[in-house]
Amino acid sequence: MATILILDEQADSCMLIKRVLERDEHTVFTAAGPDHALSVVKSRSVDLVILDINPHGKGLAEFASEIKEIDPGLKVLTITHSASDFADKMLWDDFVLKPVDIEQLESKVRTILKTRALTNTQRL
Repeated sequence: MATILILDEQADSCMLIKRVLERDEHTVFTAAGPDHALSVVKSRSVDLVILDINPHGKGLAEFASEIKEIDPGLKVLTITHSASDFADKMLWDDFVLKPVDIEQLESKVRTILKTRALTNTQRL
């Protein structure tokens, strides 16, 4: 299965999403802030990063750019209140609108991970 990193300022949200994804036998790490998340991405192979952070904080686009520099093939799923928050920044692979529908989140995670697996296979 995949290795997934969840970055969310709300610990309860991280734990809920983590439990849902672990049901599918994914290895899931959580981070409360962008600096911690960057250290996780630098220290281990991660297949997907799920972001639920305030885009006006450190800067979602800046953070997404930093993780893509570490691993250009890394997939990013953003959780947001509005798709228009990111309309001009295509640094993520997909998004889920709040309130999060767990089934939709699981479906998008599966789709993104299939895409990453196909991309990695094509590189070989």
